[in-house]
Amino acid sequence: MKRDILRDCVKQLESTLELTLESTRESLVSSRVYRESTLPCLHRELYRESLVDSREGGDSPKQEAYVDPKVVQQMLQGVAKNMNPAYRKAKEARKKDEYQWRLNRIYKWMRKSYSSHRMIDIQKKIMRSSKSEVLDWLRGMEEAYAQTKVR
Repeated sequence: MKRDILRDCVKQLESTLELTLESTRESLVSSRVYRESTLPCLHRELYRESLVDSREGGDSPKQEAYVDPKVVQQMLQGVAKNMNPAYRKAKEARKKDEYQWRLNRIYKWMRKSYSSHRMIDIQKKIMRSSKSEVLDWLRGMEEAYAQTKVR
């Protein structure tokens, strides 16, 4: 069922991309202007490939651009990821204060295995520590966190 839904989404995206690609290709080739800043970042690779195909072809019949399913899937994943409110919130929090974001990420991971009293004790010790000590502790905890994610 998930594959059917994904297949339908891919077909819709492919048809939308083809229409957009065709109209953009015609305008770019006719004016011979190609600026990446004007192209949507989602379709940049497809535009680049189609522009090269159309310039090489010259007066030959129009060739349809090949849309790689992996590229489409990556685009869908990127769109889905960026539309996730939790992801956007975490991204903004990291930009705002990376140090606090790193601490919160480790606290969240530790809460799963420590009692509330132990977590309070750890947080008090961290507040009393110097920033360099906390950064060293953070690096060690992030390495341990990364090792658990690999499993």
